[in-house]
Amino acid sequence: MWCLADTLKALGDESRLKIVKMLQEGKLPVGEIAQRCGLSQPTVSYHLKILKQVGIAINNRDGKWIYYNLNPDIFVYLALFMQYRKRRWFGIRCREQ
Repeated sequence: MWCLADTLKALGDESRLKIVKMLQEGKLPVGEIAQRCGLSQPTVSYHLKILKQVGIAINNRDGKWIYYNLNPDIFVYLALFMQYRKRRWFGIRCREQ
């Protein structure tokens, strides 16, 4: 089951946010992510593991390579949640004024 708090916590790390930004361009192997981020492969693997655990990243194996990509479903959930919260927050403010 999806947990908003875990997702937001995962996105709260600057390195993971950089990785997510890179993955917006499409699937990438760990080595290329590490090179572009300036991080070691084990560090990138650790961050990808967390992104995968919360459902932000998905991976596919192609021979000996593992490619990571973004899970579009998670961003649908986030958008729906934010839309719901926005309506609720602004609705409460409007009634109080």
